[in-house]
Amino acid sequence: MTVESHKLVIQNIGLMLSGDLAMPLLDADCVVSIGGVIAAVGKGRDMDLENPDQLIDANGMALAPGLIDSHVHPVLGDYTPWQSKLNWIDSCLHGGTVLMIVFRPNCAHAGPCLMQAD
Repeated sequence: MTVESHKLVIQNIGLMLSGDLAMPLLDADCVVSIGGVIAAVGKGRDMDLENPDQLIDANGMALAPGLIDSHVHPVLGDYTPWQSKLNWIDSCLHGGTVLMIVFRPNCAHAGPCLMQAD
């Protein structure tokens, strides 16, 4: 077996998060990765789960993509060059956090401002 052909199957996932605000939950309970790249996401009964090199039973746990930091507190008053908060936000978005939602109460439009990594 080579790294390029390593087949990983994660099954029995209880909740699959997409990372997409428009469709946050996926109707899926299984992920297949081949060579470190996700090859399939869906229902295990509809997927090729034969002969995995590694099998992980999620036991009904949730699976989320990336490193979604659920505890980020950028505050409008902290956006100052002196505190270097703009660099901090940039580092978060390019260093693993895939999406940051900032609520700005005095914003011209209602609702959150989305900051997303490139």
